[in-house]
Amino acid sequence: MRVDSKDIDRDYDKEPIMIKNDYLLKAELTSRIALLILFIWGISINLIPEADPSDERYRHMALYTAILGLLWTLFSKLKLLYRLIRENLYISIYDN
Repeated sequence: MRVDSKDIDRDYDKEPIMIKNDYLLKAELTSRIALLILFIWGISINLIPEADPSDERYRHMALYTAILGLLWTLFSKLKLLYRLIRENLYISIYDN
């Protein structure tokens, strides 16, 4: 069976089917919200001081890590998030 090139070529004169692609925005917002909850929880459990000096040092390290993680989550990739919110991404599907 022989396949002609006219069967393979797309007809670009037809209007494509446009689908809005907002999966990147949903994934970015979901991961940011999950990380914010995690780091806020980490800050809240490390606010109570410990009696042991070595435990106090570990508590300080965990508190600093949670605060830096919270700031990183809030301020990293702001340009990407802004572009995902402002601009709509579309997928075009050509029907043969």
